[in-house]
Amino acid sequence: MSQDEKVIAATPARIPLDLRNVKAYRLARSESQTVFWQRFLVTQSSGSRYEQGAKISPTLGMLITGWAAGLITEGQLAVLANSYRNNVGEREA
Repeated sequence: MSQDEKVIAATPARIPLDLRNVKAYRLARSESQTVFWQRFLVTQSSGSRYEQGAKISPTLGMLITGWAAGLITEGQLAVLANSYRNNVGEREA
């Protein structure tokens, strides 16, 4: 079993994701804001604003939804993040 498969298997499958209340999902996973949001290249402070009701962009919402459903793995998110950083430069990511 790959590391990504282990992460997916360890994720409580019955935790419903509601993008209007991502905080509840994050807390159900017992993750800090930093850990949860960094996988999507979101700072802790921006993640906090989303959790307080700021609108999540459709693009970020699709990433979170795909990841929560197991359609996008941790490894795939890392590849996307590296590709993005290489494309725009580290200081903008």
